Formats: sequence, C-alpha cells, structure tokens
Amino acid sequence: MTDYNILIVDDNSEDIELYRRILECESESDFNIQSAETGTNALSMCKDRQPDCILLDYMLPDMTGLEFMQKINIKFGHNKFPVIMLTSQGDENIAVAAMKSGCQDYIQKVNISTKSLKPAIIKALENINISRKQNEYRRELERLVEYDELTGLFNRRAILQMYELEYNRALRFNHELTVIMLDIDYFKSINDRHGHFMGDVVLRSFANAISRTTRSIDISGRFGGEEFLIILPGTNMHGGLIIAEKIRSRIERQTHFSDSGSMIKVTCSLGVASIDGGRKSKESVLELSDRALYTAKKNGRNQVASN
Repeated sequence: MTDYNILIVDDNSEDIELYRRILECESESDFNIQSAETGTNALSMCKDRQPDCILLDYMLPDMTGLEFMQKINIKFGHNKFPVIMLTSQGDENIAVAAMKSGCQDYIQKVNISTKSLKPAIIKALENINISRKQNEYRRELERLVEYDELTGLFNRRAILQMYELEYNRALRFNHELTVIMLDIDYFKSINDRHGHFMGDVVLRSFANAISRTTRSIDISGRFGGEEFLIILPGTNMHGGLIIAEKIRSRIERQTHFSDSGSMIKVTCSLGVASIDGGRKSKESVLELSDRALYTAKKNGRNQVASN
C-alpha cells in the first residue's frame, strides 16, 4: 500500500468532508489528508509539508484557483505538485485556463464521486512522477557525455536512451510516435574527393538543417558516421513523412564549395516508421525505419520511404 499526502484547499467544510470520505473508502492507496481554507494557508503548508497532490477549489476567500496556481508556480516551480482543480462552475474557459496553468485535471463538483476523484488523483500522481523521472533522466544524460562533438546533436548512446524513454511514454499514454532514420547520399565520395575537413563541414551543415526543420519537442542524434536518427513524439506516420520531406528538400537546396572552388551538392535518403498504436516493439520500429532507409537508397536515393 502506498501512502500519499493530499492537501484539500477549500473553504467549504461540507465539501472537505465529502472528499475525505471518498478518499478514505477502501483503496489500494492510503491517503493522508490535510486541509486549508485559504490559498495563503495552503502555500504555507506546501512549504512545511509538501503534498503529493492538491485538490484545489476554484473560488477561495483570498484568491482564485488560477491565482493560486500562478503563486505556487512562482514559489515552487512549475509542476512541483500535481493539482486537480475542483469547481462548481462548468465553464469551459476556466477548464482550459486551469490546464494551461499546470493543473493535471479539472473536475466539476457535481461530478465528484469515488469513481471520478480517486482515478483522477492516481492519474495526476502518475503524470507528475513520469515528468519528474523524465527530468531526472535528462539531467543524468546531461551529466554524461551525451552530445556528438562535431554536429552538436545527441550521440548514439544518448539518442537511443531518449528513444527508449519516448517509446515507453508513448505506450503508457497511448500517444503517437514516429522515427526517421536518414543519411547523406554518397558521403564517402565527398571525403574521398574533397577531404575529411570538407566532410565535416557537410556533416555540421546537415545536422543544422535537421535542427532548423524539426520542432522543439523533436529529438535528433547522430546514429553513426553519416547516419542520423530523429524522434518525433506525438507524431503519426503522415506527420513524420511531411517532416522527412521538408528535411530532404532543405538538404537538396544547400550548396557547399570546396577549397578549390568546386561546388558540392548534397542529398539524403530517409526512412520513416511509426509505433502503429503500440503494436510494434521499440527494436522493430528502428529496424523498420532502417529498412525504409535502405529502400529509399535502393530506389535511387534523395527520397523518403516508409514502413
């Protein structure tokens, strides 16, 4: 049995007692419950005894729930505590604002029951724990030698760790996930004809094109040599193909010049694969993207293929 400290922030004693009874019913988790009638008192209690989850009334005597979220984010940092907003108002705008402010969930008081409140708390706790683990994971990666020195992207070890993290998260929350495997066409001939220094210039330019084309949530790394891997969280196959084609087009438009003044045109081949609703293992998704890359190269290079 797991113990969780729950802080109820509400000035209505009847509502507090209702939530307490619901949470004290037979459960796989044991909830230690405290309450505060004002946002000010709740902020003080968060400092003294950090709660695992906060049930927050939208209308408090000294502030609104949204104002409380603003203060707690400033004081403790965004997503420090999982918060569930409770309100007697069925205002969609408030619901949207609550989620944007960092609340994990939003429940109307008329809909509160054992079946709605407990699962919401457990889900909020799971979400925040995954977020914390992800931040810890990222900090650990930063501690390691995680970047490829030449391109500035993640190295092979780091990109594979990030891929495993994103794959597991996609399965847990039933999210989309797509990967792109890509490499530079005829890269060996660039090194042979123009030297490794020019090859390094092309690799850096290639990595820069990837970074400029992908979104901030996407993750890119140098998989090995002239081969790269891009992870696209929350993206299905169709979206992955669009991004892959944008990268291919951007690379094709680039022009490089050697020390002798020779013009060097570079193209790339790309293979795209998706987790397909979790029906594929993390190993098979990478294998399928690699096969798709091979298909693109076999069919003439400078193109996108998928599996």
